[in-house]
Amino acid sequence: MVCSANLQQSLSNVLLDNFSIKEIKEILLSGLTASELFEHTGLRLGSTDNRDDIFILDPCPNAYFTRDPAAVLGHTIVSSKMSFYPRVRETLIFKEIFTHHPLFKNSKFSFGKSLEEDRPFCIEGGDIIVLNEKAIAVGCSQRTRSEAIAKLAKNLFKEGIIQRVYEVNIPAERAYMHLDTVFTIVDNGLVVAYPDVMEDVKEIRRYEPMYIHRNEVIVFPISENRTFNLILEEEFGPSRGSHTGNNNRRYASREQLADGTNVFAIAPGVVVTYDRNVHTNKALNDVGVKTLQIEGSELVRGLGGPAV
Repeated sequence: MVCSANLQQSLSNVLLDNFSIKEIKEILLSGLTASELFEHTGLRLGSTDNRDDIFILDPCPNAYFTRDPAAVLGHTIVSSKMSFYPRVRETLIFKEIFTHHPLFKNSKFSFGKSLEEDRPFCIEGGDIIVLNEKAIAVGCSQRTRSEAIAKLAKNLFKEGIIQRVYEVNIPAERAYMHLDTVFTIVDNGLVVAYPDVMEDVKEIRRYEPMYIHRNEVIVFPISENRTFNLILEEEFGPSRGSHTGNNNRRYASREQLADGTNVFAIAPGVVVTYDRNVHTNKALNDVGVKTLQIEGSELVRGLGGPAV
């Protein structure tokens, strides 16, 4: 399956016949060049010119962004459908783990199992945020499509897992790649948000289940008149807000690009952050949040937060 996704259908047999399972695991992430294949098997699939050493199987350089390929909602798994082709293999690898590993043998998929939920119905884990036991927010972003959100909502309603799905439209730009890059819940009733985006959300649509013929569920979007802040208050009570860059626009725009908002909450009021986001970290500390600060000089280059 992974080789087929790389348009190298016959490569799977070559790998299985000539490489150990441990070697294949590494190849699936690091890729395989023509020279590496020749040195290991004597099979030449590329030029004899070493200056033209092509990748037979491309590397998977974004695999350390582990929040995007999948998400867990209740006891079900959302197998993401990545928007950009180079990241498709990550979801396939995760899906195989969820399907065959004993730890997940009783788990169900709420999205991504059916061919009808394949690309172009793209959805990525970074856009899914759990608000409470009955409601989630999903960013309609550069990488998650509105139609995919509707499909996910219908599946969740059919299983009785969620009662409300909020589709939050954010700018389709790389700087705001996913909803979790501009909004994160860090404690009960406490959020950190990038104000230039979250205070100017143009459209929010709400999905709720409508049952017909007993168990049949239909969904259609309802335009929200409430602001996102009001929705948050009604979903988990009066909320306090902490802003990227400590609400200073100059600092906020810089620290937004360093994932100042995309912190990793490991417990209520305890987050992992990047130490470079000095002003955002101070804003969090000022409202009582403990920040475990790490250097993160490489992850942040790809606009990945410490949650990865």
